[in-house]
Amino acid sequence: LLDVDVPLSATVARRQLRLRDILHMQPGDVIPVELPDELIMRANGVPSFKVKLGSHKGNLALQVVEPINRR
Repeated sequence: LLDVDVPLSATVARRQLRLRDILHMQPGDVIPVELPDELIMRANGVPSFKVKLGSHKGNLALQVVEPINRR
């Protein structure tokens, strides 16, 4: 059971735009986003850990800050 693969995900940024703005986008356009200090990592869709975005050996990485209480 401990060898089962579990999908992990964390949403880094979300931004809502008007369809009109999307249709007029050109290569090189910039969409500004704000990055939160901490993200929520989900295991199989369930919020599981608070994490920080970082890098490790040149790759993007998530550092676990603390588990999320699921009462």
